Amino acid sequence: MEILKEKAYVGEAGKTLEDFILEFIVRLERYEEVSFDGDDNNGLWCLGQYYKLSYAKIVPVGRWLGKIGRVRLDAHRTNNKLCTQKIGASTVVRLPAL
Repeated sequence: MEILKEKAYVGEAGKTLEDFILEFIVRLERYEEVSFDGDDNNGLWCLGQYYKLSYAKIVPVGRWLGKIGRVRLDAHRTNNKLCTQKIGASTVVRLPAL
């Protein structure tokens, strides 16, 4: 979150759960591949939907769980000892509608 405040990232925002779902479906339909595979310690922190509560900071996460054949959408909070550190985040530049 702090990196997105730097000058080099002006205009960029974290992806949302909708971005995750769309990217997952497009890759599956177009290439017959899954993305954000949790079994490969891969997933996506959806920083575009980060929010803060009085007791925690919350970040939604999306990933594919190949062992059970499902997409999983979670929300991780600060101080959650079960939260994995091996999930990445990417950004997107949102263009105004024409």
